[in-house]
Amino acid sequence: MTEPIAGLNLLAWQGRSVTECFDSDSETNPKVQEALNALAIEAYRRGARNVFNIPLPSGENGDKNGMDDFMHTNGVEAFLDLDAEEISSPYPRVKIWGGVELLNTQIERRPAIVKAWGIREAAKALLTGAGGKGKTTMLLQFGCDASAGQPLFGYGPLAVSGPQRILFFLAEDPLSETHFRWCQQMSALRYGHEVAERIAFVDSRGARLTLTNEFSQQVLFDAIRQHRATIAILDPLVALHDADENSNSAMRAVLDTCNPIIEETGCTFIIAHHEPKSPENNSAASRGASAIRDWCRTMLRLTAQKPGPDGAQRFQLDLDKANYGGTVWSLTLERQQDSYIFTPIDPEMRVTPKDVWETVEQDGLWLDDLKQALCQIFGVSEVTARRAIKKAEELKLVTVGEQINEATNRKKSFVMRGSYAE
Repeated sequence: MTEPIAGLNLLAWQGRSVTECFDSDSETNPKVQEALNALAIEAYRRGARNVFNIPLPSGENGDKNGMDDFMHTNGVEAFLDLDAEEISSPYPRVKIWGGVELLNTQIERRPAIVKAWGIREAAKALLTGAGGKGKTTMLLQFGCDASAGQPLFGYGPLAVSGPQRILFFLAEDPLSETHFRWCQQMSALRYGHEVAERIAFVDSRGARLTLTNEFSQQVLFDAIRQHRATIAILDPLVALHDADENSNSAMRAVLDTCNPIIEETGCTFIIAHHEPKSPENNSAASRGASAIRDWCRTMLRLTAQKPGPDGAQRFQLDLDKANYGGTVWSLTLERQQDSYIFTPIDPEMRVTPKDVWETVEQDGLWLDDLKQALCQIFGVSEVTARRAIKKAEELKLVTVGEQINEATNRKKSFVMRGSYAE
């Protein structure tokens, strides 16, 4: 390997734009091509900001052309009209911040999307859970609520900063199944075309799209750009690569392929990942290499629980990792049979029938106002408030009937106090 000539030391390279122009045989002569690339690397090593190459066309009859030959024959203006191609730097572009400089520089923190889970713009999140236990359906509802800018699952503390643009790639389910579930959710949640416009689905039409294939990776990233997605939901991780899932280096390389598009667009990635069949603790809640967990900044874990008294499916959603902060660490969700909607519940019934009785005013209260009051006073979901009212009604502490609402001249559900004995 040859050493750079001493004359290069006479130039100030730091922050400079450098343009190379080798003879026209640089396109065909491997030795000249090697020299061209070596000079570019040396320029970058010395601190050049960027390096360009002007490829010269061959002369008449394919003769070798140099820069002086080209300008002599065609003129300086023709030379200046030639296109320059940037040669990429092999060195990572880093900046060394001095402490005083950093203190005096205003750098805004990435805005929060779901503050209670520490999910911010350009974030990386995982949802883990056993296969076939509801991850995909839950992510579909997440996308519906986030695109509407509504609290996730109707739970106030899981507020969303504003309407999001969601891109789904659900690799394991056919579009027909995704369409059915999503339409059921949109109808149940009463979201219309305005919300649907912010949601898009990648349909691979039977082709396998992976993060490890250059071409399919580009298809996914172009879809993010085209939809202007603020959140991309990919499900599941195992379908997105062919790497050894137990290899830290291999899995880090797979997941890091998302970094350039995250940096370019600010899009947040949420990836579903299968957990072991019998995880013994939270550290085992994601299958495979620890690099998978290390990659994400937020990690949620969905586990199935015993069914409720009415046969409804129950799930525990835990915030297992929150590098950027969190406040909702655990949430119990319920899903009725033949329903695709997850609703938060309070399995310990923190709102008692007596609480309901005391909240109802002497002259009664509209049912909607009572539910809202219970949610605000006790910090519970509407589902929990509704259950508490039903229990109070069974104990005859309140009665639910109908009255004419003078504001709308329509009948509405109205709650009156019953008798209460200590």
